Amino acid sequence: MSYEYVVLPEGVVAAAGDVPSYVRAQQGIPVTANMLFVVHVLRMWNDELPVIHRHAVLHIEAAGNAVRVTPADSFDRRRTRSMAVDSAAAVIRRVLETATRGLGYEIYDAERQLLWVP
Repeated sequence: MSYEYVVLPEGVVAAAGDVPSYVRAQQGIPVTANMLFVVHVLRMWNDELPVIHRHAVLHIEAAGNAVRVTPADSFDRRRTRSMAVDSAAAVIRRVLETATRGLGYEIYDAERQLLWVP
């Protein structure tokens, strides 16, 4: 199973099901200044991972007003015996909520097909 989160401005989609098409529509558009903060926070996560946990590096895609994040999940556990891999999705969800709280963003959880404001 793969986890995926998308950070986008609050109110740009009417429902969670609209997020994938919104993300596709943002492709090819330069990342907005507002989203650069989110990208910066996620890159800090990657930069601060110890070498032994490099398998937990986040895949970050940013375009226009959308930042798509794919954290490691339990499927990646075959590479290590670390419990950090199993909990990466929950940890990244908290990182995203903290980084975006009060800034007018929504977070989309693709696994649960849920959209919420932190």
